Amino acid sequence: MRRIKTDCRTLCRMGKSWTHMESICPSLSIQVTNICNANCIFCAYQYQDGFCKARGVMSDATYEKVLSDYKIMGGTSILFTSLVGEPLVDPKIIDRLNYARNVGFDVGMITNGVLLNRLDLESFLKVGLCFFMISTAPFDETMYESIYRHRRYSDLLAGLIRLLSLRKALGTDLCVNLAFRSQIPGKKVRTLPDFCQHIWPLLTSRERSKIIVVTNSFDDWNGQIRQKDLLEGMRLAQTPWLKLRPCAQTFQLMIQWNGQVRACSCRFNGKESIAGDELFVGDITKKSLAEIWAGQEIRGIRRGFVRGRAPLICGDCTIYSSC
Repeated sequence: MRRIKTDCRTLCRMGKSWTHMESICPSLSIQVTNICNANCIFCAYQYQDGFCKARGVMSDATYEKVLSDYKIMGGTSILFTSLVGEPLVDPKIIDRLNYARNVGFDVGMITNGVLLNRLDLESFLKVGLCFFMISTAPFDETMYESIYRHRRYSDLLAGLIRLLSLRKALGTDLCVNLAFRSQIPGKKVRTLPDFCQHIWPLLTSRERSKIIVVTNSFDDWNGQIRQKDLLEGMRLAQTPWLKLRPCAQTFQLMIQWNGQVRACSCRFNGKESIAGDELFVGDITKKSLAEIWAGQEIRGIRRGFVRGRAPLICGDCTIYSSC
């Protein structure tokens, strides 16, 4: 059904211009580190050694240049992403968030939440994030360890309880989005004892009604994740048939921890060299962000969809969304 809806949206947009979207990059994703403290069964991080042996955290100089360049471009929104890397691993993460806010950006974050219990949560809450999502497994220790494959469930639970409790005490308006990567249906996720007893009472009415997402279908990360890797109740998502317009993901840039820039944060081709990375479009340490955004590399990727020559790595991507 999702595939049919995606194809219908693509057909409805056929003939409508999308080139005006190239005038400004609406949102920037920043990977401050490619180090993660989990080993999720649905994520390609478990195979990262095969194509990215170097591990690290973004330097201050690179980070400051990214924000400066993006501000000059007229950008307004930055997302600290947890895709193949956990932002809370960065020891300077609160300073980085504050820096981005002081520059004038709306700032969001996606995290697995494991390190919340070790964070200065009062300072974190005072940053003023406009978007905050915790990507996690259902609140059941056995299920959590089976999906995220580490024994930090108690840290996650304690950290989230502290965050929600302190939020209320400080009177801050941070909205906590919960995204469950699950092997059980959403109705059962909401009935688990730890969730009902410890989390549900601390959620706002808006969070209870709209900000809980349960996912049981997953992308295969360019063939790296197979059905046998997933638990019963989980499945690989289906690929849309029609990809005749540029993917919406190509209208956002992903800045990796080492300054390399990709046209998408969703897919990696399993090759260590950027020479084999079809979605590599530049290096922030060598060019300005504006030059990369206006460059032939990223524009060629978008026009490849229209001409029936989209990057091979995008062929079976299930996250495709027509612009």
